[in-house]
Amino acid sequence: MTEETKPVGAKTLDNGLRVLEAVAAESRGLTLTELAAQTHLHATVVFRLLQTLEVHRLIRRDENKRYFSGSGLISLAATVDIDLKALVSPYLQRLSNLTQASSYVMICISDTQVMAEQVVQPMMHLPYVTFSAGSIHAIDQGSGGRAILAGRAPSQLDSAEVKIDRERGFSISHGEVLPNVFGVAAPLILPDRFPEASIGVSLLDDGNLDAIAGLVRDFAKEISLQI
Repeated sequence: MTEETKPVGAKTLDNGLRVLEAVAAESRGLTLTELAAQTHLHATVVFRLLQTLEVHRLIRRDENKRYFSGSGLISLAATVDIDLKALVSPYLQRLSNLTQASSYVMICISDTQVMAEQVVQPMMHLPYVTFSAGSIHAIDQGSGGRAILAGRAPSQLDSAEVKIDRERGFSISHGEVLPNVFGVAAPLILPDRFPEASIGVSLLDDGNLDAIAGLVRDFAKEISLQI
């Protein structure tokens, strides 16, 4: 079926998905004008699509009229990863206690975006990084997303960082998602019924970074073998 003969409903859906993907790819948000330019759609068409996506909470608009991914994406992701939380939670608590840091599971929710599916805090009363489950950012921004990319089969599109991460089995970032915070993550190799995922920790400093990276990698391997 050609573009000219494509049914109106299918074309509208295609346009809506293009808008959603464009927003998902930009963690700083996009204006209506920027979205129209990126999707090559008329601003009026984009505005109507945004209104519909907002109703379903797939997109949200801030006070500066910039559009971001919405909380409705969390509900969509939850339908496919409900078992993952229960399976990984004990490992995350152990990892948090050993590293004295917040640990998390990051899942892929689109071609360009990842979400913190679960966040676990250490049981001891020490300073640690706090952030919420449901936090969304670009897949190539931060260790959690890059670990997922490193867990995939090699591609010509892989960045130099992803190639290095794949070789060593973990990813490290600094200040890419949260200011001054170090991130260490490793990919989970899971059955097809699960989303692409990684586990990691968020650290306030880089003390024992190599040892913690090895620990995160070992935990990821253990989880992958158990699941």
